[in-house]
Amino acid sequence: MIRPAVTALAVVLGLTALAPSTANAAAAPSTAFRMSSYGDTRVSGNVVWHNRTVQIGARISAPSGCARVRYTFNGDGVILPSNETRQACDGSKGHGFDKTINRAGGVQSVVAVLDMWRDKRWVPTKRIQCERTGCHSTSPVSG
Repeated sequence: MIRPAVTALAVVLGLTALAPSTANAAAAPSTAFRMSSYGDTRVSGNVVWHNRTVQIGARISAPSGCARVRYTFNGDGVILPSNETRQACDGSKGHGFDKTINRAGGVQSVVAVLDMWRDKRWVPTKRIQCERTGCHSTSPVSG
C-alpha cells in the first residue's frame, strides 16, 4: 500500500493533501445595455441570464429633471405580467434586482424603456430589447 505511505510522508513533512479539483461552473451569460436621451440623461447596466432568472444591475442618471426606466420581461412569446420601474431626479441612482419567471424557458428577453418627465407626464424617449445574444434599439418608441 503505497498510498498510505505517501499520505504519512506528507503529514510528517507538514504538507497538506489537496482535494481533487472540480471544474468551475460556467459563468452565466451577460448582456450590457446603454441608452441616452437629451443631454446626460441615460441608463446603463447589465443583464445576467440564468435558467429562469435574470439579474438586472443598472444606473439611471437625470442631471436635471426626472427620468425613469421601465423593464418588461418576455418569455415563450408573451409579455410576462411582472414589470419593474426605477427612477432618478436631479441626480443618479443605481438599482438592481432579480426577476424569476417560473415558466419553461424562463425569461427570453428584457425590454427597457427610458422615459422623461415632460409637461406633467412621462414621455418615452428610448427603447432597447436585450436577449442572451445582445441588445438592440427598437423603434418607434411606444409605451
